[in-house]
Parts: sequence; structure tokens; C-alpha cells
Amino acid sequence: MVVPYESISFADVQTEATRLATGDTSTVDAWFAGTDISHPVVVWDPDRTDLVTAPIIFLYDYWKARVPEGEVGMRASDLAPYDLVPALGYIMLLDILDGGRDFRYRLFGSKIAEIAKFDSTGLRISETKAHPLMKAFFSTVYEAVLQKRTPIYTEHNPPPNLTIATWHRVVLPLHDGSGTITKFLVGNVPTPYHEPEVRTAKMFD
Repeated sequence: MVVPYESISFADVQTEATRLATGDTSTVDAWFAGTDISHPVVVWDPDRTDLVTAPIIFLYDYWKARVPEGEVGMRASDLAPYDLVPALGYIMLLDILDGGRDFRYRLFGSKIAEIAKFDSTGLRISETKAHPLMKAFFSTVYEAVLQKRTPIYTEHNPPPNLTIATWHRVVLPLHDGSGTITKFLVGNVPTPYHEPEVRTAKMFD
């Protein structure tokens, strides 16, 4: 089945985020069907062994070590930028707006911007220069994490004009101390472009 990504609305994102939170990627896959962009890989609550790049492993370990027992994630107030030096350039920090109707990049890593050829710092996802399908996918992933309150790891290939990299992403929820998730700490690291069957084998060997 092919679902035209041009017609994806906020209601679609909400619905598909709920599905994605259960592990159902069928409609997200349908968004990618018929395009030149490979279907993404999605792993909920990843193990450390699922992660394949050093900056993402560092961020995951950093976050996990700071999650108080019984809480949904790390407290945003515990985030110390000077602790994140090993992942600098590959970090995105997003604010959650209007209960998840949109997300704003408080920080868009310099190395990410160099590869993507645009800097989204200060912009909402809806305002960025990303491909419309990527905007829908990113919004769905972030909304799903907001609903499920659990980290997620994804791999995706960009549109054909940016096939210099395959992107590895981990999304880590940050809360305000009362349990309300207010931000996401995200690691986003490119590796040499490769097709999905190679990507999957690499992840799960």
C-alpha cells in the first residue's frame, strides 16, 4: 500500500504515533512506499548492543545513568552541557510544543547541519527545510516517544539528494521533575550510506 506523504496531517501523525508506540510500522512504511527513500528501522527501548555509533552509545549511557528509579526518564534540570563533549556536534535538543503538536529544535548539532546542509536551531519541525516525508516521520517518532515515554532508536536513509549518509538516531525523554516530558535529548549520527537489508543485518547480527 502507498500513502501519499503530501497528504499527511497532524491527525495522521497522532494516529500513526499511537500505532508506532505499539510497534506497528505498517502505515509509516506505507508513507515510504513508492518513494526513493528506504523504509526506516525502528527499535523501541533499545539495548546498548542495538546502537552502532560511539556518540549515540555515549548519550544513551549518559541518559540511562541519570534516570532516577521509578521515573520515566532523566530530569531536564540534570542535563549538563559540559558533560556532553564526547557527542558534541551530533546532539539535538528539542522542546515539546502544544502537547506534541509540534517540536522545536533548541539545538541542532553543527555536524548534523554540515551533512544536512541546513541548520534548524530555533525552528519548529514544521518550519525546517527537511523533506516533507522526513518531517512527518520525525514528528511521528517524537510523538510516539511522548506517548510511550520510552527511548527509541531509528535508522533511516535521507532523500536521494542526500545519500551521502545513513542516519542513526536515539531519542531520550527528559521530564520536568513531576513526570511531564518536556524535552527530548537526541543523538543523530551519519554513517556511510547503505541499503536497508545491510542496515538491518548490521544492527541485529
